[in-house]
Amino acid sequence: MPRTAKKAAHKKAGKARRTKEEVQAILDKVAALRAEGKSLTAALRDIKIPYNNYNYWIKRQGRQSAGKGKSAAPASGKRGAKAAKMQAVLDQIDQMRKAGQSLNDAVKSSKLTISNYYYWVRTLTKKSSGKSKAPRAAASAALGHGDDTVEILKQMGRNREERERLTRAVQMLDNDFRALLRKLESV
Repeated sequence: MPRTAKKAAHKKAGKARRTKEEVQAILDKVAALRAEGKSLTAALRDIKIPYNNYNYWIKRQGRQSAGKGKSAAPASGKRGAKAAKMQAVLDQIDQMRKAGQSLNDAVKSSKLTISNYYYWVRTLTKKSSGKSKAPRAAASAALGHGDDTVEILKQMGRNREERERLTRAVQMLDNDFRALLRKLESV
């Protein structure tokens, strides 16, 4: 007589779900970290929450998901307050720059990354049409340290020309040296 397989008597124990209050507390922490200038990915990494959980919770609340594509648009109601905070941080960095601090040091002391800094500068100096993005040089000029950027770009151009001139001179000397070697070998 064939045996019938018995089903396992134990049930796989899963993790307990978070309560609404716990989820709201996590979302508030993420919002606070984002207000400090951290990216969404960095904020979620800091509090050890997977992106998919965060996105699920946001969608359940009926808010726009953070998204990774073009369809996700930022919440327009908070834009003004966020822009004001961003501008305040940029003004603080500008004051540090005028006091003689380097851009990297000023950005680091403001607890930003240099890429966030440039993103904020581009975001706040964008034209109203939204189609054209201001280049870094123009954005830096808008913040009052454009002279440094322009001077650096000019110096880079001069360095490139000097490098090309020196390369041609080395090539000419190399050709002359080879011609002298051929003369010596023929003698």
